[in-house]
Amino acid sequence: MSIEAILKPILAKLFNVNKHQRTFLTELFSVLLGRQGRATFENLARYSPFTELTFRRHFATCFDWLTFNKACIDFTQGPFIGIVDCSFLPKSGSKTFGLDKFWSSCAGKTQRGLEVSLLACVNTLTKQCFALEASQTPPDITQQDDKPYSRLSWYLEQLADCLPQLPALLYWVADGYYAKKEVFTLFIRHRRHLITRLRHDAALYHLWTKGRQPGQRGPTRRYDGKAVFDDLSRWQDEGTHPIHAHIELYSALLYSKHFERRLRVALLLDTRHQKYVLLASTDRAFL
Repeated sequence: MSIEAILKPILAKLFNVNKHQRTFLTELFSVLLGRQGRATFENLARYSPFTELTFRRHFATCFDWLTFNKACIDFTQGPFIGIVDCSFLPKSGSKTFGLDKFWSSCAGKTQRGLEVSLLACVNTLTKQCFALEASQTPPDITQQDDKPYSRLSWYLEQLADCLPQLPALLYWVADGYYAKKEVFTLFIRHRRHLITRLRHDAALYHLWTKGRQPGQRGPTRRYDGKAVFDDLSRWQDEGTHPIHAHIELYSALLYSKHFERRLRVALLLDTRHQKYVLLASTDRAFL
């Protein structure tokens, strides 16, 4: 099947794409799949009837990639879960927009380069991943979350713009960086659920469920002690991992004073090394 035959029904769903953009997109994807070397404007022009200037002009024009990517995905083919993460791109030189120092997970340290904030989705049955939206992080934005406008503010803006357009994605997954009060609040406001990783020493508290005691004075107790992770007698045993038998699963509905909300917390215990990981979800019925 040709690229044009694949793109035609997808572009037909987009009402804000004119004829020139449809022609360009068809040519662009054909060249990207058949080129050799890097995807620069000059190199793309070598394999296309379009000139380098044509590629530059179209790339300078705003295009709704989120709507385009949504049209490429059939959300009825199985359950999907959303993903949000940042990707670091090493880049030398000094003229490229966005150059700054960003965290590189591969290197385990901050390096100079570019960063892209990515939204994607995964079909949990077929394990297929689909990109939805990519936004380049601007330079010279502070990393300190307590400042009026930080990189976290930029990530939150992207999520606030995209979440209303993705009603099919109820659950979202993010790494431990996104375990912040502002992020939890944003997902709850948009009626979505966030699944993320907590610190191994997170301050979590069991909920008081016994009601008022005879002769008790003052307000009703809210907590029933701080949760501990070396004694799991108060946790609910969920069995072993369906694939990795050496990992045992436990869960509990706990309260976080830091995030000011109840969280369904899952503890994954590695019985080989006696280490654990804490995962939290804003869906209290999760698991």
